[in-house]
Amino acid sequence: MPPASARASSSSSPMCSGRSQCQCAAVRRRTTPRRGELYRLLDKPFSSLEEARSWVASFVGWYNSQHRHSAIRFVTPDDRHFGREAQLLARRHQVYLRAHHRHPERWRGNTRDWTPTGPVRLNPSPHPTPAAPSLRPTA
Repeated sequence: MPPASARASSSSSPMCSGRSQCQCAAVRRRTTPRRGELYRLLDKPFSSLEEARSWVASFVGWYNSQHRHSAIRFVTPDDRHFGREAQLLARRHQVYLRAHHRHPERWRGNTRDWTPTGPVRLNPSPHPTPAAPSLRPTA
C-alpha cells in the first residue's frame, strides 16, 4: 500500500492511490480504461499477490458503487442492480425541468434525457441474436 501521504494527495479513485497527479488526470479523462492502460498506470508491479488482490477489490468496489457511468445515465451499477435507477433518474429529471423553467435563457433546447437506458452489454455483438429461451420449467 502506498504511504498515507501519497494516498491523501491523490484522487478518491482507488486507481489513483499512490499515483502521480498526471496519471490520475489521465485516469479521470477516460470513461472506460483498457487493460493495457491500467497496466501502464502502475509504476511498478505489485509487491505481492495479496497487494494486487487488495487493489483489484478496492477498484471493483469503487467502479460498481461510486463511479457514475455515462452509458447508464450517470448512475452506478449498484444503483441499477438494487433498483434505485428509476427513482434517481426521475428526481434528476425534475431538477433539470425546474432549472429549465427558472432560467430558460441558459438552455438551447430540451433537457437531457434521463429515462432509464434498459439493458447494456459490455461487448455487444455486431449481429444481434434472439433472446435465449427461458430455462425455467413450465408448470
